[in-house]
Amino acid sequence: MNPLGMIMTSSYLCMNSLFRNFTRSYLSFPKVSWRKLVCNNFGAPKWLFIFRMAALERLYTKDRLTKWGIINNQDCPLCLTGRESMDHMIFICPYTLYA
Repeated sequence: MNPLGMIMTSSYLCMNSLFRNFTRSYLSFPKVSWRKLVCNNFGAPKWLFIFRMAALERLYTKDRLTKWGIINNQDCPLCLTGRESMDHMIFICPYTLYA
């Protein structure tokens, strides 16, 4: 066998064993019931984008819009008791706590 053939055969065997080991390890994990909610969900890009914007505190809440001079009313439209901000919407608003 020529040297090129030996290299091609050894690289094929190496890739074949890597693929075999990967499929064995991949198939050995149990599937969870919530997998499709996170991975194969058409809404995933949208909620990932909103989650990232919320983590960076870049959502257009009424307190940010007031700082920019776009609106004057800062009341939360859901509970009408507090000022709409990231903290209010996630942790304080009674409507979102039970949703």
